[in-house]
Amino acid sequence: SANGDLNVETQATTSAAGWQTLTFTLGNNNNIYNKASIFFDFGNAGAGEIYYLDDVHFPSGALVVPALASCSSGGICLTFESAVDADLTPFGGNVPSISSNAPAGGSAGSAKSAKIIKAAGQTWGGTTFFTGASTTSLLTNENKVVTLNVYAEAVKNVLLKLENSAN
Repeated sequence: SANGDLNVETQATTSAAGWQTLTFTLGNNNNIYNKASIFFDFGNAGAGEIYYLDDVHFPSGALVVPALASCSSGGICLTFESAVDADLTPFGGNVPSISSNAPAGGSAGSAKSAKIIKAAGQTWGGTTFFTGASTTSLLTNENKVVTLNVYAEAVKNVLLKLENSAN
């Protein structure tokens, strides 16, 4: 945690406008990654676009966060239904909030999702949506695939970055 270079990130691309589940396979999981941030349309200037994020699945069985829902397949799920799930921290001018008015076709049984507005002109702005205990990790070498549901108005790159919250 003393090294600011301890992070993993990868991109996925939406295939069309609307809701879809993206899968991120992250490597180099020998470190503690307990902070997750998302960047919509990373590297391209924003124009006030609105994106939604819901049903994030972290596979690590080692992470224990009692207030969060367990996924049926193990690990933890962030559904943005509770205040614990709503730990949204913007950077680079993004404006995040919890919305109960997401476009139709999202996650079954989900009444709320994270709503993120990308700042005009911003290329790297993002939103941290989870910061956990400093001694547990969202990933292990055996469990390194994260899935999340996103909504975008067009085909967009989505960058998921995991870091250590202590540095």
